[in-house]
Amino acid sequence: MAATEQRRIVLEVFLGTQGHHSCEELYEHVSKRDSSISPATVYRTIKLLAESGIAEPLDFGDGITRFECRHDREHHDHLVCIRCNSRIEVMEERIEELQDKLASK
Repeated sequence: MAATEQRRIVLEVFLGTQGHHSCEELYEHVSKRDSSISPATVYRTIKLLAESGIAEPLDFGDGITRFECRHDREHHDHLVCIRCNSRIEVMEERIEELQDKLASK
């Protein structure tokens, strides 16, 4: 698929938006910049970004796929509160070591 001006805008908004966003949330940001861009264009563009390794899909167990940018990011984990669904990113070497130990078993 060719890069269109609308896809370029979706990419710019995605790369410029911090955090973990669903396609619906990303569409809200995109539509503020260009109201002619449809939700379907956002969905298709995010799918292409995920397939190309730019966007990483995340499942926090609430039935909503969110995406974060893989560009220039160190590996990290996400902790999700089961009461309020708030999320934090954790970059902790001890967690990485434990994951490696568990994976080797």
